[in-house]
Amino acid sequence: MTQLKDFYKSSEQEHREFMQRFRENFRFAAGGDNQWEPEDLAQLNEDGKPHLTYNEILPKLNVLVGEYVDNMMDVTVLPRRKGTATGAHILTSLAKHTSDLCGSEYEEAACFLNGITGGIGVLTWKRDYSHDPFNGDIVIVNRWPADVIFDESAREYDHGKSGKFVFDCWWWDKQQLALTYPKRGKDIFGEGLEGPNDSFTPSGRWYDRAGDDYGDPGDSDVEEPDEGDGRKLRYRVRECWWRSFEKSPHIWDKEKAELIRLTPKTLERARVLAMRAPHRFVIRDHISPVLHKTVQAGRLILEDIDDPLGVQISRIPYARFCPYWLGGYIMGAVDNAKDPQREVNKRMSQVLHILNQTANIPWLNKNGSADEEDLEDAARIAKVINYTDVKPEQGDPPRFPEGHAQLAAMNSDIIGRVMGVREPMEGGVESKDQSGVAIQLRQNQGLKMAKPIFNNFRQTRQLTYEGVVEMIRYTDVYSEAEIRQIVDEEDLIDAKMLNDAAREVGQPPQPPKMPDQAAMAYVAERAAEPRYRQLALAVESESQRATEQFEQQQQQYQQAVQQRAQQMLLEQIKQIGTGRYGIQVSQSPNAPTLRLAHFQQLLNARREGMAIPDDVIIEASDWPNKEKIIQRMRENAEAQIQQVAG
Repeated sequence: MTQLKDFYKSSEQEHREFMQRFRENFRFAAGGDNQWEPEDLAQLNEDGKPHLTYNEILPKLNVLVGEYVDNMMDVTVLPRRKGTATGAHILTSLAKHTSDLCGSEYEEAACFLNGITGGIGVLTWKRDYSHDPFNGDIVIVNRWPADVIFDESAREYDHGKSGKFVFDCWWWDKQQLALTYPKRGKDIFGEGLEGPNDSFTPSGRWYDRAGDDYGDPGDSDVEEPDEGDGRKLRYRVRECWWRSFEKSPHIWDKEKAELIRLTPKTLERARVLAMRAPHRFVIRDHISPVLHKTVQAGRLILEDIDDPLGVQISRIPYARFCPYWLGGYIMGAVDNAKDPQREVNKRMSQVLHILNQTANIPWLNKNGSADEEDLEDAARIAKVINYTDVKPEQGDPPRFPEGHAQLAAMNSDIIGRVMGVREPMEGGVESKDQSGVAIQLRQNQGLKMAKPIFNNFRQTRQLTYEGVVEMIRYTDVYSEAEIRQIVDEEDLIDAKMLNDAAREVGQPPQPPKMPDQAAMAYVAERAAEPRYRQLALAVESESQRATEQFEQQQQQYQQAVQQRAQQMLLEQIKQIGTGRYGIQVSQSPNAPTLRLAHFQQLLNARREGMAIPDDVIIEASDWPNKEKIIQRMRENAEAQIQQVAG
């Protein structure tokens, strides 16, 4: 408990200060009166002046999210040291399978929106048992950044390089806590949750479903609610993932260049390996990170696990997305747009106020002829001109306040520049004569200003899928049957692996010896004679039986080789020390804009005379039922080849 409290206190204040800016950014994105200071609104309402909001921020956020969605990034696993290309293909398939199951595209897009708006987005990957209570499923989840506290001492974008901990917080009632942690039920319904009234162990909070949060971490509001108001007492739960560095025995595999931390259960087995193969295995002490997971509510430690994801995984399963990372200072796309947005609102409100005044005839007031209350009411709708003796001429009405309008337009342009969204990206066209190519070039040029944002999100997704691939490799979340099915479907076993498997299975079956052709010709010439006819039939029957037996043996041999190759592939993926793999995040060819561009490029190359097959062009298109079209084309081509050969 003391260590968790020290972790929490070290980053709570910075997190709280950043969350003020985070929430303000979201208020500006929402627009309306959220973009005005409360005291300014009160003063304008008192003076009877308008307060308009021209939300320039939300459309530009939509443009950035649209650019991301239209150009989704694809994830590919690559073989690194001692890794194999086939293993990388399998891991890529499993990673995409994981992504499809949990709907990660939506979660990642939500994380992207949180980041560009508030300054930080958070992705976590975990093992969820909702649908599979035995093996579980790996899910990628977008977490609300206000509920996640990172180690503020980590100054690298990749928090896992030096960050010691991550807190994930949420609120549960006693029933939810007791169902999740039944062994602590007695303490939960006792006084264990009633901790001291401080920022780390608040005793509880009345949760209002209409509210948007539970207040600051130091809040401990436990007042009795009014009967029937729908509120329920809940308690803050903190899940802390933290790492320590320990000196412990490791086994070094010289052949595979892998260092594996040993536990008391695996140490004895490792010693046997080292004794049997001292030229390959060496046991030595080494300092390495160890992952821990501790769950706390009130004064209760509900769960405390070492190596919660397995001894091979020491990565904290959280990755943050920060659109701008300036030496540890976090900033979103909205931060620098707030002041120009305020100016747009003020200038346009001032323009409306002036127009309201100039639209009405000025009120000529002779001193003493009207009381103060009437003058205040008149000033709200028209300009008041006071005079003493000579009644002035009203003159020409004031001109349109161009200065305010120009300042509003300038600040609107500044918002686009600081957010990395220029007018061409929003679909604007300067003239009707502008060509489509010129528009596309201007849009691409405008997109360059937002490249740092997309580059940082690419890094976040890479860190996320590195963690996902680790869980795939070093846990049993995917059963052997599931992986075998993917191997069969993907047909990822290469020729080298098949040759290695064939050598282990043994020699293939030899074809049967066929009768001498000259002897068979001699028998055929005398087939009219009964004894030769019977001999010919017997030889033919024996040859057919031997051929069928050979085909059956050959089929069994091929199945044995295929099964052994699958086993070899599974061993590469599931066993420790089978190589290293990296993650590459690139723009996906499935994105509509990129796919359309590829399709157009292929058509242009075809027109220039390049021999590009028809099925390749159709595959790059958006045509419906293109798979059936390609299949029919190939069947027709094969039929034509057979006709020519016949």
